[in-house]
Amino acid sequence: MSEKSEKLANRSDKNCKFTEWRTPEYVLEMVRLYYGGDIPLDPATNSTNPTRAKLFFTEEDNGLIQPWDTGVFVNPPYGEDLQQWMIKIGTSSNNFNEILALLPTNRWSTKYVHNYFYNENHLKNMVVFDHRVGFVNAAGEAIKNNVYGSILWGFNTDQDKFYECFEPFGTVFRLGVERRNVRTKKKSSRAKQRLASNRAGEREKGY
Repeated sequence: MSEKSEKLANRSDKNCKFTEWRTPEYVLEMVRLYYGGDIPLDPATNSTNPTRAKLFFTEEDNGLIQPWDTGVFVNPPYGEDLQQWMIKIGTSSNNFNEILALLPTNRWSTKYVHNYFYNENHLKNMVVFDHRVGFVNAAGEAIKNNVYGSILWGFNTDQDKFYECFEPFGTVFRLGVERRNVRTKKKSSRAKQRLASNRAGEREKGY
């Protein structure tokens, strides 16, 4: 994502009229199926506990500063804090607990997603929804102005179980993310230099 596009994405989230997009029941049903019953932890909800999680954190609790040391389902509030929630998801996955995170697609190429989602071996699955998720408001009414696509990210997940539960939502990916380190970065740099040299040679030959 270019710097201009990233700024536009940030502006879109900051100007979002509704920051609380509640997860519809048809998604929650499959999340509960994945966990074999109740959702262990919902760190971004309200006092009515609409996901019926065993443990939950409200805005007053501030799930960003609480430990996530069990299975998690999180649909964080949209708005200017979304980046912090995504960083929290990435860092919490280092505890090796399962995390299912429902997030908008306009974030997956940002630098912080690359730094916190892609640079460890914890990201195991993702499903790209083939439809706009029918989020609901506090009254349980459908929110009709959802302009975002959605991805359900799976960290430390059972890949077979993830596929069985979430394949009806769209395209499921099984991931094996290699840890990035200094050596691979050097290889990448050499590869880029070689590619640039090859292209320069092609231009000289008139290709």
